Amino acid sequence: MKVRRVLLLAVGCSLLAGPSAFGGELFVGASKVELRLPPKVPLAGYSKRRGRPSTGQRDPLYVRAVAIAHQSVIISCELLIIDDAIREAATRRLGRQALIGATHTHSGPGAYGRRYLEKLSMGHYDQRVFDAIVDAIVAAGEEALRHQVPARWELAVADVPSASRNRMREDGPVDPEVIMVRFVGADDRPIASLVTAPAHPTVLDWQNRELSGDYPGYFMRAVEAQGAGSVCLFFPGAIADQAPVTEELDDRFERARRLGERLAAAALSAPVRARGNTDAMPSCMEDVPLPPTRLRLGRWALPRWLGEAFLDRTATVTVLAVDRLRFLSVPGDLSSEIGRQWKEELRRQGYEPILLGFTNDYIGYILPAAQYDSGEYEAQMMFNGPTVANTLWQAIERCHATLP
Repeated sequence: MKVRRVLLLAVGCSLLAGPSAFGGELFVGASKVELRLPPKVPLAGYSKRRGRPSTGQRDPLYVRAVAIAHQSVIISCELLIIDDAIREAATRRLGRQALIGATHTHSGPGAYGRRYLEKLSMGHYDQRVFDAIVDAIVAAGEEALRHQVPARWELAVADVPSASRNRMREDGPVDPEVIMVRFVGADDRPIASLVTAPAHPTVLDWQNRELSGDYPGYFMRAVEAQGAGSVCLFFPGAIADQAPVTEELDDRFERARRLGERLAAAALSAPVRARGNTDAMPSCMEDVPLPPTRLRLGRWALPRWLGEAFLDRTATVTVLAVDRLRFLSVPGDLSSEIGRQWKEELRRQGYEPILLGFTNDYIGYILPAAQYDSGEYEAQMMFNGPTVANTLWQAIERCHATLP
């Protein structure tokens, strides 16, 4: 098993940037870089679009980054997924580890996936799109690293149960948590926020052909509007079985706007329940061998050797520690039931978990083993069998155990 454990410590930062106003040495920087895309790029997210070109751009799309302690970089992209090709190209140029995630908008650009299954929902590969995405990720990460200032962090959690519903089972669980981590400067000026929300970014359906960030885009812009110059990064939480609940309006863009702004208002008004300003940012990254590939077409399964030609054999899991915070990269679409279990276990140990879905890789849906044979669409997208969730959790536990 290939394991990479990296201890990231901001040692000697006071020599680089002067004393911290908070008595520690936490330094944070943030940036936002617009995605500059070729005209008529296809949208990613729905195979029903058949890779047809977009008809315009409804919203500007961005890559947002926050750099912590001169070392760690967390990056959010207004994309459907992050695959290993994007991650490897970007981290190679950045020259450091990074948590690179997608907001999972189903109206972002396609044409950047090389594999057959990616092309079904993204359209044919276009090197110009791939390069534009990597360029924006690198530019955002480098700018955030260059502009760090003394800071502290604050954690707030809001419950918004009316924002989502279980799309697999009418009586199934719903994750109501909207989590916000704020990074605040010495002058109380907001530098960056990192938010997670519990609903699939599918307010805009397959008939939409305009580029848009869906409700996460409105969420981020609403948070940024509350602090001039600040940057807000969005990550899906455990949303595999969570559909958005919106107002019954004919205009789906207006539905997305209202949902995003409602979630932003809830996050901004939630009371702070933890804060800190540590100077140590340890992290652990593990390349996890996955269970055997099981690519199914209805009742039929492709031979394992053929399935492995289409899919990854490993996934990347990362745990980043910031004081009591534990940022967990999840390389796929995690169910609310599993997400709740993971969060409860870490909270029982005294930590504050933040699940960053669609981060650093994409291996499909991650559901409880009992749902594997349900016949649901989500279950068919469990590419590595019923035990994949347990495989990932064991890797998270191993990584977590190495951190102070």
